[in-house]
Amino acid sequence: MCLVVNSLVQNQIESNAIKELPEQSVDVVNPTTLILLGLIAIAGLWSFSLLLEYLIPD
Repeated sequence: MCLVVNSLVQNQIESNAIKELPEQSVDVVNPTTLILLGLIAIAGLWSFSLLLEYLIPD
């Protein structure tokens, strides 16, 4: 009987610990990440335009 009660209490503690874990939503994007990705995209387009200018001069 004591073993069953102990097992039930342990299961309750574990389920409460799982519920207390912070939930991070995948939909939330850090603004710093967006800024960095934007700068990388701009740098990529700029370097591509330099490459085109080098390969096909006016």
